[in-house]
Amino acid sequence: MNLLFLNITTAQGSGYANCVNVSSAQVTKEFGNLVYALQVNDVCDAGVRSYSLTLLSNKYSVPNVFNSYVILYGYSTKVTFSLKNFKPGRYQPALEILSSKDFEKRTISLPEFTIQAPLDCVQLDRSGLDSGNLSQNYSLILSNACSELDSFSFGNISLQLMGVIGAQFSYQKIYSLSEYGTSFNFNLNGLSPGSYFPTLYLKDELNSGSKNLPLTPFAIQKQTNTPSRVSTSKQVCISGKDYSEECFDYPDWTYEVCSPNQSGKVQIQSGSNWIFGWNFKGTKDLDRCYKAQPFLITITGTSTKGANLRLAYTKYQSKAAFYSYFKVVVR
Repeated sequence: MNLLFLNITTAQGSGYANCVNVSSAQVTKEFGNLVYALQVNDVCDAGVRSYSLTLLSNKYSVPNVFNSYVILYGYSTKVTFSLKNFKPGRYQPALEILSSKDFEKRTISLPEFTIQAPLDCVQLDRSGLDSGNLSQNYSLILSNACSELDSFSFGNISLQLMGVIGAQFSYQKIYSLSEYGTSFNFNLNGLSPGSYFPTLYLKDELNSGSKNLPLTPFAIQKQTNTPSRVSTSKQVCISGKDYSEECFDYPDWTYEVCSPNQSGKVQIQSGSNWIFGWNFKGTKDLDRCYKAQPFLITITGTSTKGANLRLAYTKYQSKAAFYSYFKVVVR
């Protein structure tokens, strides 16, 4: 955030608007929304007076922000202006001050600030082909690289996997984007054998911006003629949040995820309760996981019927304890 300390001296003149002093300005968050916060006081110390303050945006496309009735004292008072209608870009704002006592008006310049474009804050942490038993998926890990934007600031950005003509599903939208990384999967079933050099095309539908990110190349191998599997054979399938379904030969299965926390307990749902299953501990694997979630957690099991499970992670260093849910389905 931009924290700027000012030294705006009182202007010469007889109007009450000349008594207003701004000591600092900061772009910050309040209740998840960006605001421009000022520390303001009345340096004339002549009793309580009210003012109308207006943040002038210096852009024709962005409306000014009014704060119509502000009471100022000799000590600093925090005054905030909502930036929800300010589009990404650099601003050189000004503050218009109107005294409600003598209606004198004064305008002072404020420090410039920048609002980051969500598109510029999308960071690629990992990409690659994941080949399962029954499907081929191209997976991405994208993260929010800007602390001033919350995870829901990216809802107007769409993703398109380019350079993979023939893929069944190559378009997705970002609904939220975590600073620790969010997974996206593209189904490549039906893609012809060959080498591919994909890129990710991102488009901000609201702010009319776009960019391309180069991705990890991959190859689809030509399938050899092997006897087809009997269609009546059972399978165990695993799925969870941000985890595409993966199926295994009945009754054994494996569930692998990357995590910021290293260890915990596997718990199994029984009615409305969760009962202890076994302990687990991950290994640091930066070849398969990314820096924000460096531990590879591998859970193996044997199931003859479906079940709901969760990983109860214990606190690790500054990372809080949390739960991660997945389910087992037998088909």
